[in-house]
Amino acid sequence: MDFPPPPPTGTEMNFPSPSQDSTEIQMAYARLQRKHLNLKK
Repeated sequence: MDFPPPPPTGTEMNFPSPSQDSTEIQMAYARLQRKHLNLKK
């Protein structure tokens, strides 16, 4: 039986590619945080 490759590390999941714009990641992260805050209300 073939086992699938191990999942990527946390950093790899958060940052798909090191060349990606850091501002783009920060904006997406801020959007996620805002969603969480809205859900908690």
